[in-house]
Amino acid sequence: MRVEDFRALVATRMLGIWDVDDDALVKLARHHELFDRWNMRMDQSAVRDTGEAVERHYCEGIFAAAYIERVYVPRGTNLIADIGSGAGFPGAVIAALLPKVTVHLVESNLDKALFLRDSTRGWPNVKIRSSRAHNLPDHFDLLVARAMATREITDLMPKLSHQALLMTSPGEAELAETSEHFSIGEPTAIPWSTSRLLLPITIK
Repeated sequence: MRVEDFRALVATRMLGIWDVDDDALVKLARHHELFDRWNMRMDQSAVRDTGEAVERHYCEGIFAAAYIERVYVPRGTNLIADIGSGAGFPGAVIAALLPKVTVHLVESNLDKALFLRDSTRGWPNVKIRSSRAHNLPDHFDLLVARAMATREITDLMPKLSHQALLMTSPGEAELAETSEHFSIGEPTAIPWSTSRLLLPITIK
């Protein structure tokens, strides 16, 4: 896809939310081109319509990046881990938009990890971690994840980070409850989506 075409698709959702710069657009357009080819071969996503794919995979990630820049970066967030990154959503998108933040894309599936290496080659702020998350020795400023249960993330948090941001469904957000160990923040709706929102979690 041409960068101009990708820009136009992104602009339909992100106008007034984030002005994506040219460097990020070039990275994301190339990532999308590779993702489209890879998905046709590996059949990893049911979303085939180009506009829907850009909206669901890229615009939602851009929205998350805008939230992180506004909420977490001022608190000193410089190191992020995308747990179960898959094809790089939302982690690769966040990395493209926030070049001063280092993003580790954590993916135990070798085929997906190979795609991540190829699609983010030359991105200085991205590291691919072909490992299960619970085996990582690192500690991060923030965990991000898409379509993972709250319990899966809170099980990792004591070891990997004291805070997390989930891209999750309203139903999963309703199931998340503040406990003596974790605080569930106010969810933030993605303006154009009825199936996904941002849910912050912190260790008390």
